[in-house]
Amino acid sequence: MATALVLLCSCTSSEPRTQILKVYNWADYIDEDVRANFPKWYEQQTGEKVRVIYQTFDINEIMLTKIERGHEDYDVVCPSEYIIERMLRKDLLLPIDTAFGRTPNFIKNVSPYITRQIDATSSNGRVAHRYAVGYMWGTCGILYNKKHVPHADAQTWGTLWNRKYRGKLLMKDSYRDSYGTALIWAHRHDLAAGKMTVPQLMNDYSPQAIKFRSYVIFKKLRVLPASHAAYYTVTRDEMRRFQFVRGDLEGVVNIPQKIKKLKLSISLREDTEKDRVIRVSLRSGNGFHCRKMAEEFFHGGGHEDAAGGRLECSIEEAEQVVLRAIMAYKEQLR
Repeated sequence: MATALVLLCSCTSSEPRTQILKVYNWADYIDEDVRANFPKWYEQQTGEKVRVIYQTFDINEIMLTKIERGHEDYDVVCPSEYIIERMLRKDLLLPIDTAFGRTPNFIKNVSPYITRQIDATSSNGRVAHRYAVGYMWGTCGILYNKKHVPHADAQTWGTLWNRKYRGKLLMKDSYRDSYGTALIWAHRHDLAAGKMTVPQLMNDYSPQAIKFRSYVIFKKLRVLPASHAAYYTVTRDEMRRFQFVRGDLEGVVNIPQKIKKLKLSISLREDTEKDRVIRVSLRSGNGFHCRKMAEEFFHGGGHEDAAGGRLECSIEEAEQVVLRAIMAYKEQLR
C-alpha cells in the first residue's frame, strides 16, 4: 500500500516556496499528463501559480534516509505503509490540510477498511489517517502461463520451492515482498493453527534479535571516515550464539547511512548452510551509487543505491575484497 504524506521540512530559495510543490514518489505512479496538467488545475482551484518538482525513488529505506538527513524539503511523498509509523515516530509529518481551494474533501470517501490499515501504523499519539491517505492497495500473487503450469500449482506459494520449476521462475525485485512470502510459507502451519498472526510474524523482534543487532552495530561495525564508508562482518558462529533467525538483521546495513557524510555501507554475512559463501549487501547515498561496485567486485547488481552480491571465499578474504573495492572507488567516495 503506497500512501501520500505531507512532510515537516523547511527550505530557502529565491523563488517563493509557496509557489513550489515538491513530490517524491515511486516511478510510474502518476501519469505524465496528470503532472503536466496539474499547474493549470491548481491555478483554477486557488488562483495561484505553482511549479512542480517531481523526483522518484525505488526503495523505501533510501527515501526515508534522504528525508531524515534533511537534504530535501518535500511536500508530498509516497512510501509503503510500514514507513508511516517510522516517520510519525521521528516527527517527519504534518497533518493533511483537507480544506483546499474549490475541491471537496474526498478523504471522507476513503474505504473504512483502508483507513483501518493506515491507522495500524499510528505512533506517538498521532492517528495515522490524519497524516496519510491511501493511494494504492493490492496483494502479491503468482502470474503463470496456464499452458505450462497446472492451476493447482498456482494456488500455493509452495510452487516457488517446487523443483520442477527450478530455473524457470522470475521474482519481483523487492526484498520485503520476497522475504515476506518466504516467511509466511515457512510458518504456514502455525498460521493455519492460529498460533500466530501475520502481523506478529512480520514484527517479531525477539530480545535475542535486538541483542544481535546491537552487537553488530556496536562491536562489528568498522567505519572508515577518510573513505566515507563503513562495513561489518557476521560469521556463522555469531549467528548461532545469538540464535539467528532470518530477518533478525533486516535493515541493519541501512543504519550506517545515518552517519554524517557517509556514502557507502556494506554487510558481509556467512551463508547459514554453505561453507565459504558470503552474502553481500550494499547501500549508498550522498551522490555515490553502489550498483557498479556490486557488479565489479561482488558478482551482483541491483538498484543504484541498494545492491547485493555473493562471494565464494572466507569471511576474512571477503573483508579484503571490500577494502580493495573501497580503494578502487576512493575518488568517487571522497
